[in-house]
Amino acid sequence: MIQSVFLEISLDDYSRIIFGEGVDAWFILEIIFRTLFVYLLLIVAMRAMGTRMSSQLSRLELISLVCLAAAIGVPVLGTMEGLLPGLIIAIIVVVSQRVISHQHLSNEKLEKQMLGDLEILVEDGVYQLSAMRRATVSKDRLNAQLRSEGIYHTGQVSKLIIEANGSFSLVKKGRPMPGLPVIPDFDKEFEEEVFKFPGDKACTTCGKVRASQENTSCGHCNKTTSWMSAVLLKTENS
Repeated sequence: MIQSVFLEISLDDYSRIIFGEGVDAWFILEIIFRTLFVYLLLIVAMRAMGTRMSSQLSRLELISLVCLAAAIGVPVLGTMEGLLPGLIIAIIVVVSQRVISHQHLSNEKLEKQMLGDLEILVEDGVYQLSAMRRATVSKDRLNAQLRSEGIYHTGQVSKLIIEANGSFSLVKKGRPMPGLPVIPDFDKEFEEEVFKFPGDKACTTCGKVRASQENTSCGHCNKTTSWMSAVLLKTENS
């Protein structure tokens, strides 16, 4: 027979609320020791895994960090758990991360398989739609990134790259060309700052600019799409 064990709850049971069930005030002193031990252990582990752990993390580094957090959190508060298992798990995680990182130095194929590769999302002012699909980056997310970099239209972009760790790298064009606006249509102030080229049309799907023609499919993305006038900032057109 399975018996259910219920904990009697009382709002005036201050000892249970403050210290927990089955422990006393002396465990607070033990928690101080456990926390200091784990804190120092994490410092040593993070230092051993390299300076990259204090920057933007790759997939491998993020996995290592999650494993450390999951393994080391239990010995801090678990009255039935010793400190040695957390130490052993931390050593395994650190050694594994170091070995795999060393292998990446000599095996570029393995590195790309485990960590991924960079993708060029915008090239010469044109959205690379296949690369965006592989990187699962939407056009709205991409435009938001461009705006955060001070970009107003795609003609200012030579390359926008998403790195393997998820960060973006932007290469601006030395001489901007007419391009597709990345500023929302409702921004009336932006309309006053740009010069529209009636003779140049930008594909609203991929940003490819071409001379004004009848509304046919785009030669770059092969989409039957709408077209809008390409723009330059008035300061760029002077």
